[in-house]
Parts: sequence; C-alpha cells; structure tokens
Amino acid sequence: DIKYGTHQHLAVYFESSKLKPTLIKLPGIKSQAYFTKWSWNLLALSFLLNGTIGLLYLNNINTPRWIMRWAILHYPMVAPTMLTISGFVKFIMWPELLKLKKSTDHLKEIITLIQHNTNVMFAMVELALLGGMPVRQSEFTIAVLYGMVYTGFKWSVRNTWAPEMGPQFLYTEMDTTLGIYGTALPAGLYIINFVFFQLFRFADWVLQNWFNFYGIIGHVVFILAVTVIVGRFGDDMKFIII
Repeated sequence: DIKYGTHQHLAVYFESSKLKPTLIKLPGIKSQAYFTKWSWNLLALSFLLNGTIGLLYLNNINTPRWIMRWAILHYPMVAPTMLTISGFVKFIMWPELLKLKKSTDHLKEIITLIQHNTNVMFAMVELALLGGMPVRQSEFTIAVLYGMVYTGFKWSVRNTWAPEMGPQFLYTEMDTTLGIYGTALPAGLYIINFVFFQLFRFADWVLQNWFNFYGIIGHVVFILAVTVIVGRFGDDMKFIII
C-alpha cells in the first residue's frame, strides 16, 4: 500500500519469500522511485524536448542534432510504457486486489489516479494533436533498455530502503528469493511491455486509418476513447467501457 501523505510504502511479498515485509519511508526525492513516476517525469521531458524544437524553429534557430535525436528516441521509449502502466493497473493489479478483498484506497488517491490514467491521455495528445511522433517496431529495443535500466536501479538500491531489515523492493517481482519465479516474473513483465508496445503501434494505425478522416474532432474522440479503455477510476466498472 502507498500512503502519499506520509510518503510510506508497505513492502509485502509472497508467502514463499525470504524477505521481511516492512514499512519503507520515502521522503523527498525518494518518493520518485516508482516506475510510474519515472515514466511520468520522462513523458514531461519528452514534451519539453518537442516544445524546445518548436520554439527554436519559430525563432529561426537551428536545433542541435542531439536534441532532435533524443526527442525522436525519447517518445517511443516512454509513451508505450504509459499504456503498459495503465493497462497493468486496470486489468491485473486492481482486479487482483478486489479478488483478495484488499484495500484499493491507495489506487484512488488523486495523484495516483492522475498518473495512472492521464499519463495515457498525454501520450495520445502528442500522438494525435501535437507532433505526431512515430513509434516504429525497431524502437522497441529502446523501451526494453529503459526497463532494464529501471530494473538495475531497483536492484542497486535494495539495501537502502530499510537497512535494518535487509534487502527490500518496491515491487514484488524483483524478489530474488523466489527461485525460478524470481526470473519468470520480470520476464513476464517484459512480455507484457512488448504486448502493449504493439498495442500502442496498433492504436497509431487506427488513428491514421480510421480517425484521420474526421479531422481534429476525430483525433479528440480517439484520445478520449483510448484513455477510457485503459483507464480506471474506481472499484465499480459500470461507468468504464471495458
């Protein structure tokens, strides 16, 4: 569970784990350690890069090549991840908590709802209304590299969250005491990331082939549709399309 008001995270593990559940304090910059927050901040950086390119162009200033290259690579690295995060929360994490009759209050926090839902909307705004940045199949390796960097980060700081309790992880799938499951869980996440990367590319295809004919109204409808399909705002699904 995440308590944003006090910046605390309750680390819990599977029954077969050798790790000790504990309450991890995340004050200040440590509160940005979650993958969702990494991706949220990187998406903001993508907007900054693209905005900088536009601003330099309007002022007849040549954009440095490194900015152009980083902007082209940055968006496909982080944008499909937004779809992965929202889809994982809606279709896997939230239903599992309800199935186990555990509290979902931490998922209903305003900050959490924004970062789990509007992240997709912002990614689609860039795709459908602003620069129309392409996401190509060859760029999936960049998304994988991003996931590997975050995995390395989680591993490197495992002894810093609660030193007196031994290694701790913010996410259960990083538990290295689970044997073969400790390998299978991260691999499964990479497979999920691959699936949502393809879904993002399919969404781009749908936009270009089905919604382009309706101009800006069609693009706005497309953004709202994708946001609602992968977004979730409460336990009751009656007002959600899927």
